[in-house]
Amino acid sequence: MTTNATQQTNTSAATSAFESAVIFNMAFTTAGFIVFDLIRKKSARIFEPRTYIIPKEKQSPPVPNGFLKWVVPTLKTSDEKLIDRVGLDGYMFLRVILAFMKLFTAFSVIGIGVILPLNHVGQSNQPGLESFTIGNINDTKRLYAHVIACYLFTAAILYMMYHEYYTYIRLRHEYLTTPEHRISARATTILILGIPRQLNNKTVLTNLYNVFPGGVKRIWLNSEPTKLIDLTAKRMKVLNKLEKAETVFLEKYLKYLAKDGGSGQEVEDGNKIPTSLRPTHKKIPLIGKKVDSIETYRNEISQLNKDINDLRTQSNFKPLDSAFIQFNDFVGAQLAATSTIPRLTEISREDVIWENLKVTNPSRVIRKIISFSITATLIILWAIPVSFVATISSLSTLKTVIPFLKPLVDKLSESAVGFIEGVLPAIGLALLMVCLPYILRELSKLEGLIRHSDVMLSLQGKYFFFLLVNVLLVTTTVNGAAQVIPVIINNPTSIIKSLAVNLPKASTFFLTYVLLKISTASIEALQVGSLSLYLATKNFLVKTPRQILHLETTLEYKDWGVTFPPHILIASIGLVYSVIQPLILPFTALHFALYYLAYRYNFLYVYDQIYETNGNLFVHAMEQFFWGIFIFQLTLIGLMFLNDAHIPGVLAVILFIITISIVLGIRVYFQHNPKAAFLPANLMGVIDMKTGQVVDFTKSTSSVTEDEKVDQGSKSKQISEKPLTDIDDEYTSPNVVHIKHGDSDKELERSVNAYTHPALIVTNPLVWIPQDRTELYKEEIKRCQDSGLNATSRGAKINEKYKVEVDITEAPNITDEFYVEEAESSDAMIRNTTNVID
Repeated sequence: MTTNATQQTNTSAATSAFESAVIFNMAFTTAGFIVFDLIRKKSARIFEPRTYIIPKEKQSPPVPNGFLKWVVPTLKTSDEKLIDRVGLDGYMFLRVILAFMKLFTAFSVIGIGVILPLNHVGQSNQPGLESFTIGNINDTKRLYAHVIACYLFTAAILYMMYHEYYTYIRLRHEYLTTPEHRISARATTILILGIPRQLNNKTVLTNLYNVFPGGVKRIWLNSEPTKLIDLTAKRMKVLNKLEKAETVFLEKYLKYLAKDGGSGQEVEDGNKIPTSLRPTHKKIPLIGKKVDSIETYRNEISQLNKDINDLRTQSNFKPLDSAFIQFNDFVGAQLAATSTIPRLTEISREDVIWENLKVTNPSRVIRKIISFSITATLIILWAIPVSFVATISSLSTLKTVIPFLKPLVDKLSESAVGFIEGVLPAIGLALLMVCLPYILRELSKLEGLIRHSDVMLSLQGKYFFFLLVNVLLVTTTVNGAAQVIPVIINNPTSIIKSLAVNLPKASTFFLTYVLLKISTASIEALQVGSLSLYLATKNFLVKTPRQILHLETTLEYKDWGVTFPPHILIASIGLVYSVIQPLILPFTALHFALYYLAYRYNFLYVYDQIYETNGNLFVHAMEQFFWGIFIFQLTLIGLMFLNDAHIPGVLAVILFIITISIVLGIRVYFQHNPKAAFLPANLMGVIDMKTGQVVDFTKSTSSVTEDEKVDQGSKSKQISEKPLTDIDDEYTSPNVVHIKHGDSDKELERSVNAYTHPALIVTNPLVWIPQDRTELYKEEIKRCQDSGLNATSRGAKINEKYKVEVDITEAPNITDEFYVEEAESSDAMIRNTTNVID
């Protein structure tokens, strides 16, 4: 086969692969959104749980039924309402997706209107899809346009990033200065790590931190109640077994009555209840004697209750070198955080990984080394299957180099080869990445980080770097090499020209990859994984009222550590290939448009956010996109010099140097500027230097008396009406989103147990038994109470089909992990065991 014939065949295959990918993925995407529109009203639990499950102040109004009726409410919801419902993390994520959509839409105009004709018209006349790439250019003067486009794209991106950074800091300052947030427990509490032994007591810490405005309100010295944690976990397991046994017993009895009319020979306690209906099990598996499950589990829980209560009141737990310190005033907490190292602020109780508090600083360093070493090893090992998948997209080229492939490939039709090269590699690459988040998440937890948000930040960095190396760099290298090798074999002296012409052909793979990612937007809207898991769990796994309540009221949430990186990667791919193959630009814009629609709907109506970082994940995502900019410019520099376009190459080098300088400047200004991490002093408030108290508008209700409020009324009102701003123009613009109020957990703020280890305040659990029509459940509740256990049947019943139904509005207030006790009678005991000062 001649070189021209080979090139013709390869180009035809590339075009066929692209066409197959377009048809397959566009059809899949369209079908997915149509199915979503048809079934979204069939299951409010999956597609609209935020309209009824969460607290009323956070609920979204139900979406009207009808074809595409969900689109307008989704897009018309104001940003103020959106940020109030989804939090700053969710809002900044949506802003990033929207910003990329706008950028790539604008880039598409330049790319399709200017760069693509320059690549295509009057040059090498490569057939098919390759004629639109930069490799088709013979006239090096045309490459000036590509460098100019690079300048324009880079300038637009850097301006976007600068503006989004500023918007983020402004919104973060607004959120932190809302009255609700300023008095919340998470705003007034800091976590101090690495406390020296001689300072690790409540008296010394109180004296040390009382110098800050408002003084110390409470201190929780952390301890390690390992045995207590084990006992409470064991009790929850036994409780679940007891409730399952009770439920199975009642269901069997109802079925027995329906079948035999209640005529049983074996009776228990004078009732017509055959003893064979009672659940049994062997205490020692396989060889043990059978025992009555219900009675055995009741006795075990009763004994565990006694052991746990005794341990709580009598044991002195091992102290840790950390403490939560709550201040009377928000300003005191902020100033203390800026003056103490290491420290953590803005911590909610749910955000604490309690078992990691016992990890010392040296251990954290060792864990980080281990974690990053394993991550690096995985990246290297993963490159092997990724390389194999990438070569499939160049099957038509490789058959000229690998003899045994030629007869196999030639037997296939052009459409079959197009499908294999255009669809399968992208799917294979996506499948290779499916299990990665789970592995990397465990590695992030291994580092011993304190907060779930920190685990997310670590996971976000690992996952993006993994995707950047294996998806973008390895795949580009393998595809480029696959295109160049056959040409070099035929004509070794043309290596430089071959690289310049054939490396851009790797863009075909990324065109198909972006198309595949577009189709997954419909999967995001459909909630395929959540819907399948919910149906399987509901029909086969959950049996007890507690399990059903947990299933029906626990909402999905986005793990930011694995949500941001794929979209930053797509933006990087679109940017890197923007001038190499301009056709990728409109598809990249479409990707972000569809995902913006799907994500905005799900954030408003589906997802709940458990952990908040106040937008810190956005900052890390922007820093990761810097790598995409650098690879974009370095790739263009290489192509300029490969094409002997020296002056455009020098201009590209100058742009690269300028970009690095600007990026470093942005990092220094935003990342290392205290205003980005903490509130600037002018936003904290005015401190009376004589009393050390905060006065005027910034004074929180926790440190302002009624008399002070009257005395300062007019002055406070005047100051509070003046906007708190870093950019005055943004505050005066009517089109700029603002945060009007924040979140506040008043019960938690007043609680003496706010940051006590949950195992230390766990109470005796409540046994939840469903009601049955024979009222046998009443006898079971009485027997539980006789054994010293709390029991209820409220909100649960067994229906006519012998299935448990739960009314979530009538269900008792329980959780699956801990039962927090706030009774006044237990305060003395709790204070004694947790070293709380009040």
